[in-house]
Amino acid sequence: MCRLFLLLACLAAPVPLLATDGPFPTPAPVPAPPPPPVPAPAGTVLTLTPDLLYVFSDGAADLVAQPAGLVTVTKTAGPITFKGKFAGGTGGVETRTLTGPFVYSVEPVAGASGRVHLALVREGRKLGDPIPMTIVDVGAATPPPPQPKPVDPPAPKPDATRGIWVIVVQDESVAAPASLTGATITKLVASGRGHIYGSSRDAAKIAAKKYDALLEEAEVRGSGLIVLDKTGAKVLVVPLPTTDADLASKLRGVVPGV
Repeated sequence: MCRLFLLLACLAAPVPLLATDGPFPTPAPVPAPPPPPVPAPAGTVLTLTPDLLYVFSDGAADLVAQPAGLVTVTKTAGPITFKGKFAGGTGGVETRTLTGPFVYSVEPVAGASGRVHLALVREGRKLGDPIPMTIVDVGAATPPPPQPKPVDPPAPKPDATRGIWVIVVQDESVAAPASLTGATITKLVASGRGHIYGSSRDAAKIAAKKYDALLEEAEVRGSGLIVLDKTGAKVLVVPLPTTDADLASKLRGVVPGV
């Protein structure tokens, strides 16, 4: 009775079973969780991009990359000379000759990115011998440095004083008024925006430019003041003021800069 109770008690305890070569089942081993990855120290990981060469030489060995699919590994008998930009190099084009028995080249797979672990398992390695390992980050091609944009010369600021023309038609049959020698008309003539035409000496020009018609239309007798815009359209047609102050007052607000 006691033996039967003991047997039933043993069968009541759930034990995971795993078939073995022995005659009796044994508990299935519980796998240990994988150790967390050890991050590489800052500044010790090279970045491998399609425009860089990652090459080194060593003896006969197998270069293993994990995880798969990030890089391709090529093993070639040395010596070999390379010219280009090297991972871990100066950043410029260099020429290097690798003289070891074998040269190992690592290239990124097109479009791949991520971190890959490289292990060099040398032939004839004995149990306990260290395995050289390193970590490489696979990324996109190094973008070229941005080119400085050409600086366009500053556009000339529009001259608000241009495009307005001041025309004086002087009646030469009478004495010239003081306004013809004052600062206002002198400044306009000097800047090229003012012109003085004599009724006698410049009669042909006055007729050709139809200044006489503008004065007649405005019923101006004697010396006249005409202001035109850049298209030649009439802005102002009045008798010529006799003083410089009156002339400046008449042009102020019509001619910029007066």
